[in-house]
Amino acid sequence: MPTNHKLISTEEVRRYQVDPNRKFFSANHEEIERGLTTDIYFIRALEILRFLKLDATEVTAEIFARQAGVFAGMQETYNLLKDKKIKLWSLSEGDLFQPKETVMRIQGPYNEFGVYETIILGILGSSSAWATAARECREVARGKKNYLFWFTAYSSGSCPCYGEGSAYWWYRWSQLYSGSQVNGTGTAGNYSSYCYYHNR
Repeated sequence: MPTNHKLISTEEVRRYQVDPNRKFFSANHEEIERGLTTDIYFIRALEILRFLKLDATEVTAEIFARQAGVFAGMQETYNLLKDKKIKLWSLSEGDLFQPKETVMRIQGPYNEFGVYETIILGILGSSSAWATAARECREVARGKKNYLFWFTAYSSGSCPCYGEGSAYWWYRWSQLYSGSQVNGTGTAGNYSSYCYYHNR
């Protein structure tokens, strides 16, 4: 079976075996692209929809956050979905958004992208939280230099911003998302995003 084969059943999940000799337990790119890091109920939902012959139903997913912040994570989301038969719309990287404002809209057959909801929300939620935190720190500093004392308890494989690249990513976000015009901010430490599906 191709390594980039997308999960379509709970039986595939049961059969999947992690190499006991792998060095780190964090998911690699191929596992993420296959949907192996998604919540199991999305696989079950796909099975039910397939049984009802509704898995290819055209749907629209709207993603929003429960509080204001700075939008980030668009490129990784695009990379994940670029070969899928969907239409993708989103705010631009670095745009400010308000609570419940739609930041991304995905339209297409459910079986093309539904299993990636956990991954998409993880990308957008984490990236936007760091971007929002960077802006907030720059606002509080009022032009003073920012220094990052990293929380070393994070897993180095969780995200590119954890581990060796942390200083680079913090600097990148602080430069990209700390403009002088501030219309809204959010608390990144309590940040989460949601996805709402509707049939059109």
